[in-house]
Amino acid sequence: MLHLQPYWPFIQTESAYARGVTIGWIALVIGVLAGATFSAFAKQLGSALSPLSILFVGETMMLLFTLFSFGTIRLVEESRRLTHAQIIPLLMIGLLATLGLTLIFTGMHSTSATNAELFGRAETVFLIVLAIFILHERLTQLHVVGGFLILLGITVVSFRGFTEVISLRTGDLLIMWGALCFATVSIILKKYLANVPPELILFTRSAIAILTFFLFSPFIEQRFIEEIRLLPLHLFPPLLGFGFLSRFIATLGIYQAIERLPITTISFFTPVSMVLAVIFAHFYLGEPLLPYHFAGGGLILCGIFLTRTNGVHTTEEQVVVITKQHHRHHF
Repeated sequence: MLHLQPYWPFIQTESAYARGVTIGWIALVIGVLAGATFSAFAKQLGSALSPLSILFVGETMMLLFTLFSFGTIRLVEESRRLTHAQIIPLLMIGLLATLGLTLIFTGMHSTSATNAELFGRAETVFLIVLAIFILHERLTQLHVVGGFLILLGITVVSFRGFTEVISLRTGDLLIMWGALCFATVSIILKKYLANVPPELILFTRSAIAILTFFLFSPFIEQRFIEEIRLLPLHLFPPLLGFGFLSRFIATLGIYQAIERLPITTISFFTPVSMVLAVIFAHFYLGEPLLPYHFAGGGLILCGIFLTRTNGVHTTEEQVVVITKQHHRHHF
């Protein structure tokens, strides 16, 4: 039996198709597992590196991934096809993504990796609200229920299971501001850049982040070279893990999975990375896992699945673009 597919080779036999699906599942599992290390490694590196330095390490790896995977010639050709109306939104995405990552890395200084994972899921709620008011999309019952569950889960964690008054740290608020930045990025993508190749968006985001690092580094008291020189030996493995696993391998795995599996499968499977990230932070960093974490995390996960069932992206192509370009610590 023959199978048609949108990538080379365009026609595959039954056995070749089965192998492609198997590779897709392997890539998805590896990508999700690698992405789940993001918060823990970033939290650990925050004890010795500034937020801009962590940003530089991660986005350098992303830039290398884009260049090695797609090639400079292809990126140059794709950039030449950009219209004048697409340039400003593309630059805005790069700036907002850079700001969002900087806020997240800064917030991790004063909150736990577990809280960073949970509070970062406020992005889904922001995305629904922005889609309604900016894109004028229809609000469904699943959006309402899903958004409510996510907010309830965040509230449960904030009130520590309603055992005390609200306890939002500065870091938690910064994480949520970062989530708002990424929600705005998704809205700009859908409104203005739906036809722009995801790899060009990835390249632009990383290039702007690296440029921002070089622009602001002269005004930072601790320079990147000095931070690396003074970095304790026990932090070099997390540094390599953050750059290679959390950024490079995670994105590579998701890209390979998207080429071989239905996007609906990936969309429903990737929220599991939140659970894996919390478990990894517990065993790797020794962060406590308390009952309110399970309750709040469960509510947030249910809310995410409900909103994914009837998401704000109306076509499969839009979901593919958003998933490929959206490579923070979750997918």
